[in-house]
Amino acid sequence: SEGDRRESERVLCDLAAGAAVPKLTTRSLPAVAAAHTLLLGAPAMRPSRWRSPSPAWIGGGVVAAIALTLGLAVRAARTGQEGRQPVMTTRPLRATAPAAPTGKLRLLTVPPVAEILVDGRRVGVGSVFDLKLAPGERRLEIRAPGYQAFDTTITVTVGQTLSLGRIALTSRDGARP
Repeated sequence: SEGDRRESERVLCDLAAGAAVPKLTTRSLPAVAAAHTLLLGAPAMRPSRWRSPSPAWIGGGVVAAIALTLGLAVRAARTGQEGRQPVMTTRPLRATAPAAPTGKLRLLTVPPVAEILVDGRRVGVGSVFDLKLAPGERRLEIRAPGYQAFDTTITVTVGQTLSLGRIALTSRDGARP
């Protein structure tokens, strides 16, 4: 129906725009009609006597095709373009500023449940791999329950990867994990 078509069009526009759409219920497809099939690898049999279609059948098929084409053209001309809604609207492109230059941080922690914070912002648990950071001095904290916190200042350089390897926290009783 026209209402279903418009609803489908609206959902497709939402999907194309990246919006979340609700899950739709669908109906099952009709069963496939039973048809004879050949066994795998069996040669196809052709009739022993090939009969070509008569000129009357060919002429009738051509007339039917022309009538169908003309009928569809007349219908399309009658309905015209008025009342049609655009399938999708376009949005003007916005120029985006180039990405700010960054450096990268890479590290592992022991214990693997240690929380990793850069400038007070949580960036990972147990490890960070090629984390992009703005250049300059950054405060690095690593902490886990039952362990002494690790707190230091690191310097991030543009285009460089700062690899700190494995940082092992000391337990509160003084033993290393």
